[in-house]
Amino acid sequence: MPAGQRARTSANRTQAQWESLSDAQRLRYVRAGRTGTLNGRKGLTEAQVKRYYLSGKSLTAARRGTKSKEVTAQRARASGIKTPGKAQTLQAQQGTIDDATAQLIKDWRKSNLYPSWLPQSSELMGDDVAAILASIGSPPERWESVRFIFESDGSVTMVVQRKGRNQYGKPRPIVVRLPDRDAAAETGKFLAATNYPGMKVTTEGYASPGRQGQVAA
Repeated sequence: MPAGQRARTSANRTQAQWESLSDAQRLRYVRAGRTGTLNGRKGLTEAQVKRYYLSGKSLTAARRGTKSKEVTAQRARASGIKTPGKAQTLQAQQGTIDDATAQLIKDWRKSNLYPSWLPQSSELMGDDVAAILASIGSPPERWESVRFIFESDGSVTMVVQRKGRNQYGKPRPIVVRLPDRDAAAETGKFLAATNYPGMKVTTEGYASPGRQGQVAA
């Protein structure tokens, strides 16, 4: 093994740490490697499990005996599935999704990487809206309010104020762009269906507070 690799390994977990594991703990890791719970790959040998341990990677799934989100993500990545990135999300916001991005989003929606809080059915939510809402990074149960601002070009700005406070006060609002009013209406129906306490959702016309052209949610 190259010297550089030895340095990286010793900086994470050491041979001494591996040898100090109880027989039961070591066996748990080996079994997790065989079943695929450890890192998403089935059939790992004890030597491969040991290398994984020394690498310093997560052992959460093996300790719990269940599949962690990290393992789920590893399996999805191993199959070639990707989460929409900034470029794909920008296309969705601008309404300019190309064939490659359309296929990427469709594959993502069928995978375990797709957020469980978003509708699976494309009949309930279009691929563009799903990609845009996923980019917010948290489900509606963590949102305090949503404001839709109807722009002159037909797009709709969506401003999400998250719940809670930090040392500076309220978290900074998250702003995303919906490509058109249909996307805004689709999002409004989704929020109304979630029915989280304290979140008022208006999907048609204009509502106060706010200037004309805004919908308070």
